[in-house]
Amino acid sequence: MKYFMARSLITILVFFVSACSTTGPADNVGFKGASGIESLVGTYRNLGEGMAGQYSVKHSKYLSEIIWPGEAEWWHSSIKEVVVQKASERSLRVAAIKDNTESKSISFEEGKDFTIRNGRVKLKLDVGAAGSFQEGAALVHYETIELGVDKNDDGKYRQSTGIIGVFFLVLPLFGESHEDIRFVRLDKPTRNELTTP
Repeated sequence: MKYFMARSLITILVFFVSACSTTGPADNVGFKGASGIESLVGTYRNLGEGMAGQYSVKHSKYLSEIIWPGEAEWWHSSIKEVVVQKASERSLRVAAIKDNTESKSISFEEGKDFTIRNGRVKLKLDVGAAGSFQEGAALVHYETIELGVDKNDDGKYRQSTGIIGVFFLVLPLFGESHEDIRFVRLDKPTRNELTTP
């Protein structure tokens, strides 16, 4: 009986203590450790490449959805490319291209609209709590969204969700999942485009 209980406890501990999963496109690679806004400049295909299949949260993701979240789905599907330009030392200009014509543009300023850390733009951080010690489990759940460039110089989007907490006031819990989307870079900037706003 004691052996069975000990074995069950170890099984539960291994299962609940840490779980991590990542879904993404074929040949998914990590973020590139770029340092400034220059690393983001370029022309990207609007339709992202993610994991196609039953375990994917959404089968298609548009880069324009991240930049202009209030637009209708039909508008996002009509945008073929997204152009990111360096507007100044600390700002970017982003344009949506439809039928070789600019449909919409927006400017973002570093420090006000976004921050870059380790080559990644952190777009969102949500944190919440659930449960209590009296109920036997206390959890903190979080969600982050990051955008950057991968090691192949394509655009990379990562949505991470996870939990941290304790179960039965004894077992530590940690679980995290990542969904990665690749936005193929169609055109890389020239040296003049990077140095001249």
